[in-house]
Amino acid sequence: MLVEEEDTEDAERFHTLLCQSVLHRDLQAAARLLSAKGADPNSRSAQATGPYGGDTPLTLAARMGSLDAVQLLVRARADVELAGPRQLTALHEAAAYGRTPVVKMLLACGAPTDARSARHQTPWRSPRALAPETSSTASSTGSTSGEKAAGEIVCSVSREGSMVL
Repeated sequence: MLVEEEDTEDAERFHTLLCQSVLHRDLQAAARLLSAKGADPNSRSAQATGPYGGDTPLTLAARMGSLDAVQLLVRARADVELAGPRQLTALHEAAAYGRTPVVKMLLACGAPTDARSARHQTPWRSPRALAPETSSTASSTGSTSGEKAAGEIVCSVSREGSMVL
């Protein structure tokens, strides 16, 4: 039982440190936590309240518009479909805050455009959301064939199971 409590405490501590690294745009620290410390990119805070209450590192990075942090987390296998508080996905957050490059990347990585929040809104129904047309080029050209137009972000999984951006 003590080992399980320690594991839970470590997971919560790594989650908090990973979220802080993302919020402070300290990608070196985030990368160290993900690789050397084994922090889970899909972790959520066990506490429903507080600074990261239920947020995933990816939803925080998307809300902030930190394309570099989003790329790092996706490469570390962050689930683009995973929802945080109020059932908001990273795509909901990026669209709501007008983070066009992040929206395009998430769409290229297969983020669901029909995910519903707790208020039954898709990413495009938020009051501040980008119009779907803003990101239609990413979804229509998000090929995983390896071909890339200038400025296009392609996200695929290699045969070995690693993420390719």
